[in-house]
Amino acid sequence: MPIGLVWWGNWKYHGALPRLESSSFWGSCNYPFQAPIILRHWPSSQAICRWKVQPRTNNSSNFINISNANSEFKKAVCAIRIRRACALSNTDWMTIPWIHHPKTPKDLLIDIAVELPGLCEGIDGLTLLGNSAAASKLRTLLRSRAFEIIAKIAIWEATLSKPTILLDPDEPLPETISSQELANSHLMTFFWGISLNVYGQILPILDEATEASQLNPDACCRNIIRSLPLLLHPSVGTFRQHLVPFPVIACCAYLAACKSPSMQPERKLLVSFFQRREFAAMRPFMSSMNSQISLFTNTT
Repeated sequence: MPIGLVWWGNWKYHGALPRLESSSFWGSCNYPFQAPIILRHWPSSQAICRWKVQPRTNNSSNFINISNANSEFKKAVCAIRIRRACALSNTDWMTIPWIHHPKTPKDLLIDIAVELPGLCEGIDGLTLLGNSAAASKLRTLLRSRAFEIIAKIAIWEATLSKPTILLDPDEPLPETISSQELANSHLMTFFWGISLNVYGQILPILDEATEASQLNPDACCRNIIRSLPLLLHPSVGTFRQHLVPFPVIACCAYLAACKSPSMQPERKLLVSFFQRREFAAMRPFMSSMNSQISLFTNTT
């Protein structure tokens, strides 16, 4: 049975459409729904609409499913930025569209990502409760949710991680790379980026950072940076603009907060990557997403 979900967002009337045909911030591209609107620039707090979510059909193409995953992740990023719970974390939304299609490893990572905005919202709520009993109860609940997310990340890494090429600064770049090598590198940098985001968001409710040691943020950061030569390979072309920003932004956020001298080589490497011409078109976008990017682009 189709399930009604509540969405918040600015909307623009486009006439009654039987199916969303676009990706990006316009919604999920193969969820049929009955509503006379298409959402744009989701999320904000200006309007409410209700959709009816239905399963993907058996003839949904792989391209449609990939576009849908990218669209969902972009919505999750928006929700994390404003620190408000994301409708995509609703159990029905996370299950019904996949009745006919098993989730890919990236879909399962997005399932983890969409849990973060609600956790962030709860953490912000703690500051409003002070030292009350309600705050103590909420903190216990949030810690439990945080450890559940850490466990999901650990299970994903143990069961779904892929071998990928990691290059040190003095290692030569391969002349050619296969599509599978590129896909593995994209998946794993996405995973490490998610792990860094989770680590950064849950720190306020941890008694000590070692409680999240399973996430191994130093290694995640190093692995992303060692993957960049492959993602910037000449054969990748402008597709790098899709692969690079998210993990690099996660690295910058982590390195900006990390005071450990052991990560100084990674800081220097990241600064050097930002000076490369391949980064020229991506720097403005990444800077608009995170002001800490300027710490790695300003060399004066």
